[in-house]
Amino acid sequence: MHLLTLTPAEYGRGLAWRSTVRGGSDPPWARHLRAGVRDALVRGLEYRAARCA
Repeated sequence: MHLLTLTPAEYGRGLAWRSTVRGGSDPPWARHLRAGVRDALVRGLEYRAARCA
């Protein structure tokens, strides 16, 4: 059986998309994420802010 797993970067980008869709640019729960996921989240939020502004 194969399990679908996400890399930390994929997980962080997905969270960035979800946060942006919900109107958040600095989610308070980000501090609870692991460093790799948090870094990808921050980069994703910065990218989306630059592209959507």
